[in-house]
Amino acid sequence: MTTGTVCEILQRLTISSDPLNDLEELKAVLYTIHPSTLRDVSSEIPNFSQLFTYLDTTNVEQQKLVCETIERLLSGLPPSEICDNFKEEIENGLSHPAPDVNCLCLTQLLRVAKTEPNRLIGWLDILPKIISQLGNENLAVAKIAGDILTILGKTQNGAISLYNQSMLKEVMEKNDIVRFRVYQIIIDISRQSQEGLQMSEESGLLKQLTNEIFKNDILLQLNAIEMLSDLAQVQHGLVYLDQAGVIIKLEELMKATETDALAGLLLPGLVKFFGGMSKHHPKEVCQKFPAFVNVVFNNLSSNDVGQKNVAIDTLGFLGSTVEGKQTLEKLGSLMDNGVRVLGSIIKDTKVEFQLRALDSLVSLLTLKEDEQTEELLSLTEKWFNTLMADPFQFIWSLCQRPFDEIRCSGYNVMRTLATLPWAQKIMNNLPGFMEFLLDRSTETSKEGRDSKYLVIQTLVNSPTTTEIFGRPYYVKLFEYYQQGAYFVRAQAEVAMDGDGGS
Repeated sequence: MTTGTVCEILQRLTISSDPLNDLEELKAVLYTIHPSTLRDVSSEIPNFSQLFTYLDTTNVEQQKLVCETIERLLSGLPPSEICDNFKEEIENGLSHPAPDVNCLCLTQLLRVAKTEPNRLIGWLDILPKIISQLGNENLAVAKIAGDILTILGKTQNGAISLYNQSMLKEVMEKNDIVRFRVYQIIIDISRQSQEGLQMSEESGLLKQLTNEIFKNDILLQLNAIEMLSDLAQVQHGLVYLDQAGVIIKLEELMKATETDALAGLLLPGLVKFFGGMSKHHPKEVCQKFPAFVNVVFNNLSSNDVGQKNVAIDTLGFLGSTVEGKQTLEKLGSLMDNGVRVLGSIIKDTKVEFQLRALDSLVSLLTLKEDEQTEELLSLTEKWFNTLMADPFQFIWSLCQRPFDEIRCSGYNVMRTLATLPWAQKIMNNLPGFMEFLLDRSTETSKEGRDSKYLVIQTLVNSPTTTEIFGRPYYVKLFEYYQQGAYFVRAQAEVAMDGDGGS
């Protein structure tokens, strides 16, 4: 019945002088069909390619209506049928002046790229048309085109085909924005594998991107550094950047920021680059690039919000691994002073800085169970006590603040502390804290209850809890844990407990 209705409307359209009403009806019928049966309906319609002809209009409402209708019908077909039966329509749609039509066609090509990339690679003339859409002024259109090319470029045949397209270099000449859209694809392909990086290098485009950092345009340099930071996250990308002399150049730019105010605009990008490297290679980065280390610690006290935020985050990156912690400790007084500054930030009245600093502190203190050697436990205890006078009392006070965001961050630190035997001893010896943990009435919001429950859960799962807190208290923790985060005692039970205590 539904298929017949659709065919009837399509037939009426061929003789209609005012197709909008029929298109509205067709769309309404199609959207009443359940997605599970849409494929049967779409495949039974002899030919709905005629709908594409109704896109050739200046009536925006009609264009939009036709796009939605075609998209609904095509979604019922497997991607292979799009390649087999709608090649001409899709190619014409990519040349259409309306972004809605471009998006319609690119979205279908994206479906093909995800499931059968070789069908697109073997589709004569389609790649240049997709590449040309990178230059589209409509961001949504350009993004889908970029997604398709990135997926294709992550296959060997796709990368070969892509880099053989002269259109790739032609579209880059349109403007800086489009050029960097292409660079993003190059980076995504290069990150995927050593082979992808090699093909990107042989194309000359990766070299062109690295050359952007040598230009005297701060904005271009900043964008290039941002992209190269992503490449540096993979080992083969890092090796390439080192061999290409990029890392040395970035170190020079880092040094220049100390005296050149304009170069200082590059600082967030540079710190992100070296910070990303340091997460995987903290020892090498700190030894080879002392300028980076100095900038991070100096910027913890910066008046520039952006630079301060990046420095706080980077300190956390550096100290997130065992090797990073050991490397930071070898910095001696520089790290000790940095921890004190971090402590002063945590006590800062600006919540934005507090939250970042608390996250950074969590990274510095986190040790997995198999990492808890005497040396590392001693190190984390030293850093915690260096933060400020009576740091545990202050973190506990955060867990009692009225605002969920800062209170949950306080609990997040408590959860990390709950994994460390030295911190468990502080908890056990601090008057009132053990009672606070078990008191459900301190939390009324979902976020607060969840955060507190995670502290309880961590203590229950810790192998040292029973020894430090004693068996009776562990039993109470375990009962809280078993009852869950949202347990509420019945009123009668509470009243009976109250009578028994009098």
